[in-house]
Amino acid sequence: MSKALRVLNAVGITSPPTLAHNIIISASKATEFASANPSHGVCQKIISNLEGHHSVSPADKAEIAWSLWKSNLSVELLQHEKKLAKQIPLLIKMERGGEALNQSIKSLDPDLIHAVLWETQARKSLAEFLPAVKGKLEAVSPIHVWAKASIEQNFSSLKDTAKMANFAVGPDWELYPNFCYQDEHHAESACLLLEDSYMNFCPPEPYMAVTLSDWEMFFSDKTTKIKNSIQFFAEDSARVFEQKMANESIKLLNVQKNLVMDVLRSYSSEGDSSKRSNEQMKKSFLDSITSNNGLSLPSLNETIRQCIKLGSCKKADRLKVNFKVPDKHFWCVKMKALIGLRDWKSLEAWAGNKSPIGFEVPMS
Repeated sequence: MSKALRVLNAVGITSPPTLAHNIIISASKATEFASANPSHGVCQKIISNLEGHHSVSPADKAEIAWSLWKSNLSVELLQHEKKLAKQIPLLIKMERGGEALNQSIKSLDPDLIHAVLWETQARKSLAEFLPAVKGKLEAVSPIHVWAKASIEQNFSSLKDTAKMANFAVGPDWELYPNFCYQDEHHAESACLLLEDSYMNFCPPEPYMAVTLSDWEMFFSDKTTKIKNSIQFFAEDSARVFEQKMANESIKLLNVQKNLVMDVLRSYSSEGDSSKRSNEQMKKSFLDSITSNNGLSLPSLNETIRQCIKLGSCKKADRLKVNFKVPDKHFWCVKMKALIGLRDWKSLEAWAGNKSPIGFEVPMS
């Protein structure tokens, strides 16, 4: 073939189709003399024969070999391609996603890495994809970013209840926890479960008695995900504080669940809304729960304040004991709640106790 090329060069015929034809002839001979002239030898012969002909790159030669079902020869030719951006598309086409990912990481081009990840994820099942990226920080980091970005984008776009109802996380959010579990990133797995628990939406009609079962499911889902996060935190000895805080949040969720159920049952049993006692207070409490569709529930301070406003001072006292609320802090919260209610009789009666903050009820 080198003699034919010299003739073609002499007459000035060096077009890409002509060179491609020579590659096809060489590749075809690879099977005829497989034992004496293996893929490596054929590759070296093609490279040496076409040396100096820049109109056809090694990637183009490899693609011609691939079209002739010479996969080994194609891989050999690709190794002579200096531009990784030309290597990777053919490697993906050849179902060599692992090699394509390694080459994209070598390139340090984030766009190239992202493109390979998308293609590999689309072509492989989860069981095949996870081992392909295991231990490759450059590959796992973009998936983490995609997962976070997909959640933030969804949250920022949710402006009304109609959109909330159609909320759905992207596939990257479901994929990333599998990486954390596979690489034993226990703290990250726990944090993902906590974030997932915040994405449970409360029932859209909080004043309907028929939503009791929906509210029970809402709190149950949140509690289950937080309990699962505690199991991951327990695997990491440095996450004792996070484990304790997650347990505290479950205790508070149970209190809030009981409050919601009591309020909804009182709505269903009292008949006409005009005869409902403390209707405005109950409505205010439910509004505090549903203000952002249940994505974040009231804090401990707000829960104590709502208990007092609902007339459940004993529940507020139990919260103080169970959550070890300091006396000064509890007195400030309770005092502000009673002042907000303008319940001067209760405030006067309560002021008879020894106060840790020192205040006086002005009486005319």
